Amino acid sequence: MERRVLFRVLLTLFFVGALALAFGMRLVKTDQEEEWVPYVPYPEQVDLEFWLENQVAYVKVCITFGDAGYNVSDWGDVVREGYELWVNSEIWDWTGPAALVITTFCYTYNLGELEDGTYTFTFKAWNFTVKSIRFTIGRLISTVSIDPDALYLWTAGKWITAYVELPEGYNVSDINVTSILLNETVTVHLLDMSASNSAPTEVGDSDQDGVPDLMVKFDRAGVVSYILANINLTKLFEKRFMTVTLTVSGKLNSGTPFQGSDNIRIIRSNMGKPGLIPY
Repeated sequence: MERRVLFRVLLTLFFVGALALAFGMRLVKTDQEEEWVPYVPYPEQVDLEFWLENQVAYVKVCITFGDAGYNVSDWGDVVREGYELWVNSEIWDWTGPAALVITTFCYTYNLGELEDGTYTFTFKAWNFTVKSIRFTIGRLISTVSIDPDALYLWTAGKWITAYVELPEGYNVSDINVTSILLNETVTVHLLDMSASNSAPTEVGDSDQDGVPDLMVKFDRAGVVSYILANINLTKLFEKRFMTVTLTVSGKLNSGTPFQGSDNIRIIRSNMGKPGLIPY
């Protein structure tokens, strides 16, 4: 008799489980009433995507839930303070049974036309920070140091060296080195183990300020040729020296552009005539 009762109990549990799987139901047994309660998602549940379209900035927020027992009643309005933007949403969790269906809710925020700069967008739920995304409008303003800072046009040498630092929150290791240009013209010289005139790139801290920098090198002759083609040679011979601005630009692996400039002094030889400058 006891075995028959036990068999019936097990058989009943089997059919209940099979029905739950067949109809995709979550069996929940709690002491509280079935109701909607506030819910704050984990960062892993939230995806943030930024893009620009016709100069207008957008951020798309997608939240993925493990079942259908969730609801977003209010996505919140965009609030801005300087370069900080955030929204405060209201998300609910149903404490009763819910279909075991992976559910995703998405919403796109129109941030409008933003001036150049680096921004942080933060998604909140019930005033709790869930996840943030950092993005840049325009180019990242990087710190660039050119070596040498006094360029004697007639002296020998292979390289002009540039050290690039990125703003806080960005990593110089994420720079796409092949995208780097000097004054949008001279390409960076890359390391080629098979070539005798190749130049290395290196991440370090040349000025020892605690901020990592990327060292890159440009062909000296190419830089000098560019400078001579874009300055007033008569003025250079009259003054013997001039100050020029060299700008290093490029992109991160994400496609975000960066740019920074440094001023150096160019010094002519004591020999030579306008139009014929040995270097």
